[in-house]
Amino acid sequence: MNPPATRRRRALDIALGALLFAAVGPAIGAAVTLTTLVATQGGMDKPTLETAGGLVVLFFISLLFAYPLGFLPAAMTGACAGWLRHRLRSPAAWLGIGGLGAVLSVAWMALARNAEQFESEAWTHALAGFVAGAVCAWQLGRFRRRPSAGEAPATPPTTAP
Repeated sequence: MNPPATRRRRALDIALGALLFAAVGPAIGAAVTLTTLVATQGGMDKPTLETAGGLVVLFFISLLFAYPLGFLPAAMTGACAGWLRHRLRSPAAWLGIGGLGAVLSVAWMALARNAEQFESEAWTHALAGFVAGAVCAWQLGRFRRRPSAGEAPATPPTTAP
């Protein structure tokens, strides 16, 4: 059985992951979705300052929808990433969390949308969840817990030459 300090640390890691992903993930997903839609619709053939300003306004408007729709899948992905926080040191781990974000994002949107609308937008939600999950996992993996007094410092992972 885990000592109370380890359980408490694990609970803090889960909470930190959920908070980080819920705070940052929907904004990253909104930016990815907006970029994807502009790229597929050919909306930036001749970019001007006016169209760039319009995209910035559109991004902030999309945040009004991104947080209510993306908060729960982002928080669930973050809780799983927090649970695995000690293993988030490699790009493969970050991409794995990104894959989990894609699956949870698509599953959540499948519950929120009708079948016809969902089929046309599923890949966009999967891409947004994947990129947001991978970027947030990378950031979560960068946070290192400092050892407390009397505790041996954690050794960095060694890599083979």
